Amino acid sequence: MNSSFKTTDPNQRSLFGTGDIGIVAGPKGKKNSICWKSIEIWNVYNVLGNVLEDNRNIDKARNHADTEVRRLNRVIWCKHIVDAQLEVGPRKAWDPDDLPRGWPTLQARTYKSIPLTELTDIILAHRALVHAWNQKRLKPVAVVPAVVEIVAPEVVAVVAAAAEPEFSLESGVDDWEDF
Repeated sequence: MNSSFKTTDPNQRSLFGTGDIGIVAGPKGKKNSICWKSIEIWNVYNVLGNVLEDNRNIDKARNHADTEVRRLNRVIWCKHIVDAQLEVGPRKAWDPDDLPRGWPTLQARTYKSIPLTELTDIILAHRALVHAWNQKRLKPVAVVPAVVEIVAPEVVAVVAAAAEPEFSLESGVDDWEDF
C-alpha cells in the first residue's frame, strides 16, 4: 500500500481529478483534496455503527499474497475514504448533529499528496481512539451508594424534679391563714 492516495472511480475523478488527492485541515475540502473533519465524522459513524468491511479491505490490501487482490482492495479502500468527503460534505448523508458529542478529534497536518499507508495508519489510530471513547461513554457508571449515618437520638436523662410535698392535714397547720 505504498502508492499515493488517489481515486479510480469515474464519478470521484470528475470531482477530484486524476492526480493525487490531498487532505486539508478545516471543515471543507478544496479542489483535489478532502478534509480531515469529514474523515473524522466518517470514522465516528463507522465505529458507532460497527462497520467491519473497511478492516477486511485494509487487511487484504496490506497482506494478501496476490498483487491483483491487493490492488483491488486498495482501490476500494481509497473509494471509501473519498466517499467520506462526499457523504459528510455536500450530500450530507450523515449529519454530525446526530452523533453524541465529545469524540476524539483527528489532529493531522495538511498534505498535498499522502501515501496511502500513512493515511491508513492515521485513520486506524483515530478509530482506536474513537472506539476507546465509545467504550468509556457506554460503560455504566458505578453508583456508589451514599453512606448515611443514622444517629440514634440521644437519651437525655431527665432528672425528675423533686416532687413538691403534698399538703396533708397532719402537717401541723391548724388554720388556713397560718398556712
